[in-house]
Amino acid sequence: MKHLKNLMIKRHLSSGVLSITLLSLMYSFGTFGFLNLLGARTVVQISLLTVLAFLFYVMHTKVKVAHFFPVFVFSGLYAVGTLIHGKQLSGLLDVYVLIFCFVCLIYAPPLKVIFFAKTLVIVTTFLCILIAIAFTYYQIYPNEFASANFDIYDSTVGHKQIYPSHFIDWLSFTSGDGFMLNGKSILRLKGYSNEPSSTIVHYLAPAVIAFILGGGFVYLGIFILAVNMVTIGSFTTYVVFTLSLFILMLNIFPKRLAGFLLTITGLSFVILILQPNLVFSIFSYVSAEAIQYVGFDMLSRKMGSGVGESSLGQRQSGIIDGMSLALFSPVGYSTDKLGAGSGLFYIISSHTGWLGIFIFSFFITRLIKNIKITLSLSSSLMLNFGVSFLLAMLMIVLFVSGYGWSRPPGIIMLLLFFRILQIITVEKEVLPKNILYRYFGNTLTKK
Repeated sequence: MKHLKNLMIKRHLSSGVLSITLLSLMYSFGTFGFLNLLGARTVVQISLLTVLAFLFYVMHTKVKVAHFFPVFVFSGLYAVGTLIHGKQLSGLLDVYVLIFCFVCLIYAPPLKVIFFAKTLVIVTTFLCILIAIAFTYYQIYPNEFASANFDIYDSTVGHKQIYPSHFIDWLSFTSGDGFMLNGKSILRLKGYSNEPSSTIVHYLAPAVIAFILGGGFVYLGIFILAVNMVTIGSFTTYVVFTLSLFILMLNIFPKRLAGFLLTITGLSFVILILQPNLVFSIFSYVSAEAIQYVGFDMLSRKMGSGVGESSLGQRQSGIIDGMSLALFSPVGYSTDKLGAGSGLFYIISSHTGWLGIFIFSFFITRLIKNIKITLSLSSSLMLNFGVSFLLAMLMIVLFVSGYGWSRPPGIIMLLLFFRILQIITVEKEVLPKNILYRYFGNTLTKK
């Protein structure tokens, strides 16, 4: 056993073991349904949880009390809250994975974190290639689209095996709908996710990592982003991308003015959330313009016949209800009260109450602080776009659409975002200069 410990780790898992373990967690839990095709989801999950127990035993990572205590309190609150308010045992598994991923990613040496980040981007690129192949096939043979199993995988499937009705279902699940662009019907796919909006964590978030890594990974990031916007066509993706471009544009202004404009943007975001009629009017105007000039009707599909009947209005109502529940429920509340628009902030508040939100807010505050520092240090357009993209994604995930982000894949992505930026900002003083230049080139300028 001692020889095995020395073989696998010195103070942490090897790069390969770390990456394989985290990727296995990414694609075995949450809204990713490939294992359902094989009928192996339950077996793989049980095997993974057993492996985690073994890895916990062989690891010799010394965890700081200042780090472990808040994570332990948060995990306890989340597990108990899930059991009481959600009447589910899944919270126990989620916090088990949370503690493991926290120890692995926060305490892993920078080179191993970067190795995992690169591996994740490459795997995501492969998954997006499968979607691109399926999309191309349906464009060449549009009549074949009707043969796909539109109901193959959704939020009600759970651990059950699913059955494809077309060979393309093995490459990507279909949404069963689409949109018009310049008179041409564009179908929508969803990878192995249960719906287009849940693809953000698996298929879009890794693009942020690709842009932050820079170099040749930028091209992979562009490809991943293009697949998400063209073939998956999640409305959430369009909102995140548009918001990220706006945040990126703020970098051309002086720091104080940019900070002021960013604050105004945040306040405007809150005002829009609280004014359903105003949002509906704005989107109605943009939708009409999009239809007139480019024949793009996705926005109109979200509008419905009125504020209350549109999916946009229902989501906004869910956001307002979530804010109210979070503010006036100090010990949490039933997850059944969460409707459309349940951001991660509201999901966590339902399980943990005010104390859990306080701990989580501290983590998010540190993450945003590192984003700000990275923007001030960076001289790279792609790195700036990457962190701008991350900031825009956080705004949407926290307050608009956090579906899938409270499960292991979302946990891994949030911790990876934090750790990558920590390597760039906090640890730049102690890392050898050649490591920074090797992985981030001349994108950083020491202040």
